[in-house]
Amino acid sequence: MAIIDFEWKPTQGGHYWRPIDEVERYYYAKAQPYAESGHQPARVTGFVFIRVGVPAESTTMDMQQQVEVALRKAWSRLRFQHPNIATWVDQNPATKLLRKNYNTIMSEEDHEAWLKDTVQTVSTDLLGQEWCSSEVPSPKLPTLYIVRCTRRPDLHEIRRNIVFRAPPDTIDSAGTFQLLSELFQHASQALAQQHSFPSPKFGGEWVNLSPPLRIAAGLPPTTVEHVTTAVTNLGTIKTKEMPRVTLHRDSGIEVAKLRWDKTGLPYELGGSQRICVTLSDQETKEIIEACERFKVSIRHTFHAAVATAMSTYQRRTKEEKKVCYIVTSITDHRKDCTIIPPPAYGITPQPRQPDPVSVLTSTSGRGFSINFTVPPACSRRCQQAHTEDCPNRDKSATADFLSNIHRIGDFYHSVDTDSNHTSLVPIYAVAATPELPADGSLPPQPDLFLRPVETATFSSHGVLDTILSPQYGAIKIVDLWVATDELQPNYTCYLHIWQGQLSLYATYNAIWYERPFVHMFLSCTSGFWVEESE
Repeated sequence: MAIIDFEWKPTQGGHYWRPIDEVERYYYAKAQPYAESGHQPARVTGFVFIRVGVPAESTTMDMQQQVEVALRKAWSRLRFQHPNIATWVDQNPATKLLRKNYNTIMSEEDHEAWLKDTVQTVSTDLLGQEWCSSEVPSPKLPTLYIVRCTRRPDLHEIRRNIVFRAPPDTIDSAGTFQLLSELFQHASQALAQQHSFPSPKFGGEWVNLSPPLRIAAGLPPTTVEHVTTAVTNLGTIKTKEMPRVTLHRDSGIEVAKLRWDKTGLPYELGGSQRICVTLSDQETKEIIEACERFKVSIRHTFHAAVATAMSTYQRRTKEEKKVCYIVTSITDHRKDCTIIPPPAYGITPQPRQPDPVSVLTSTSGRGFSINFTVPPACSRRCQQAHTEDCPNRDKSATADFLSNIHRIGDFYHSVDTDSNHTSLVPIYAVAATPELPADGSLPPQPDLFLRPVETATFSSHGVLDTILSPQYGAIKIVDLWVATDELQPNYTCYLHIWQGQLSLYATYNAIWYERPFVHMFLSCTSGFWVEESE
């Protein structure tokens, strides 16, 4: 019945460790069945396309080197400020305890070895998005890739795709945007100051190691037995469609599923793909004005649009049927967190904001369903594929669109204003965590064709201009996004606004879906609000 202590503890040779909390354990356990596949569910990818002009007094080759050196210096500065970018999770072979580990840099050789492993320069004939949709590595530690496309040679400016890859038990999407902002702040300073840019002095950086959500949010200490009991008392509904999610839906109505549009065997799990639909400045402006006119938020609007698109793309039978879309939400708990570092060198530290390199977001753990009517198929062709010209195409989906926006908004508000929500996050995480073998061995990879979920989830990253700047000194940010890898037959849909343009994008796995079908789904989603606002 001992209380779990999540404080960082020193051992020998500059090694520190702490137990992982329930949220970190969820992501670690979820990834273990795929440990030998080269893929990891929910692995975070942060992408930024940058341009740096070549001054008249410099050469292209010199500037190429200066940009890469500046990024390496910035990465080192981040290691000092946020040492969690060099942490990893493993299992103590003696105690079987899952722990997060950190090794302090003890020498310049250690520093160079870490830089060599975690800053990779890549030359490829693929464009940035193409490279991210290829077999991108899934390294043990958070890693920065400086990707040069040989199809676009550097002439009067240096163009690079900066790709950040990290395990989901280390950092979340919100933290990734913050970390990338700091990266380019440091890189611009290093580029301007050159040799005078100060190098961090490693050795005491361990005091900046971040605690888990439970400590950061000030949740009371607990025991394993207490959490297990709480999970039992939660009474989660374990349905085939949405395992371990507490929800309310009408009995007898099936959950809406995406159409699995590939046939034939066998298949091999591939890298996660991403596809994006970006609206023009004018289209974005019109949507914002329409949302203001109807007094609804863009986030709620597009979540309702995803739900409506799901209903539109249902397989049809000879008879009318009812389906439901299950709504859940994503919460960033950083607003509820304050970090109090441990005392060091006899100095009492000041409280600080939550570390970007932390897992401080969660799903709502509960949800509700929106019911839709799927009309009967008008022909055999209509049963086999979605057809825009079908005379029986569901009109009630768009007719109820505005009311669904308000229902989703009410649900989001209920979660955001729930004073107990953060305290329930560890319990929700335990309820969703798969069991791991007691002997520490890897669990078997699940059968890919036993598909528990075939849905489209939604997450809004908001207005990115409030987190990142379009210009950091000489470094211009052209494009950016953050997404997580998808291995299941789902679409993970994202929304953000950057420089006045709204982007709706999705990650999916090519084992399940063809790219044109996903693009059609996104185009359908982005079109609903335009239709409603006209």
